[in-house]
Amino acid sequence: MLVKGEDDLRQDAVMQQVFNIVNSLLENNPITDRNKLHIRTYKVVPMSRRSGVLEWCVGTMPIGAYLGTAHTKYRPQDISPTAARSKLKDCHDTKRPTKRKLEVFNAILKVFRPVFHYFFTEHYLDPVTWYERRLAYTRSVATSSMVGYIMGLGDRHVQNILIDKTTAEVIHIDFGIAFDQGKVLPTPETIPFRLTQDIVAGFGSSGVEGNFRRCCEKTLQLLRDNQETLLTILEVLLCDPLYLWIVSTTSKAKATNARTKLSLGGKAANKGPAASVTKA
Repeated sequence: MLVKGEDDLRQDAVMQQVFNIVNSLLENNPITDRNKLHIRTYKVVPMSRRSGVLEWCVGTMPIGAYLGTAHTKYRPQDISPTAARSKLKDCHDTKRPTKRKLEVFNAILKVFRPVFHYFFTEHYLDPVTWYERRLAYTRSVATSSMVGYIMGLGDRHVQNILIDKTTAEVIHIDFGIAFDQGKVLPTPETIPFRLTQDIVAGFGSSGVEGNFRRCCEKTLQLLRDNQETLLTILEVLLCDPLYLWIVSTTSKAKATNARTKLSLGGKAANKGPAASVTKA
């Protein structure tokens, strides 16, 4: 159990409710149930506007915690994550054209290779277990990515995505940015979900084709077939007077701080006013 203060957990609790409803739909559908598609959830109990209690996800670790050491261990010849981010930050700060940013990004990819596939060879020594866990990881990423896209989840950096060291399933945490609130941040989030080179490396040789694509299609088809059910539930939640669906100053500062820490290892605080979200 984790007691958390200085943070509003009501939105996290709402997202867990939505995930549980989606899991019920996935279980009742013979195709998605046969493919073992579901979203890992955890308990969230808001105690007030600024505090609450969360279930501790035992046996998990942030993907970023593993990648931080794995890149140094398996690719010592590559440039450091800080150096890679610094190059992209320089392009952003100097307002380089998009074409130049793409050239810099592609150049970085050549000297900063993915290493997340080593997570599976480290933790699952038996070939059968290795294959099963890699498949479970692929299905988990596909399902959570599609549901996250529909729910407009933002702030999906590698410290907000845990991986279960036993089952290899991913668990998303910290839902302070949802329902496309990320689009009104100082640096708008326009990507639908996280699918970086390291995330894809865990899928195996087929990459995004094969199991990942099929699971994405099945999940998205299920959500489309049950859109009336989901819309009804979401409309009730979004119209609840107990919830204020805005990007709070705290959430905005947290997102900005996370990006700054990931890029420069420093601390920052964004104290700008809260921005309203108009999309329901």
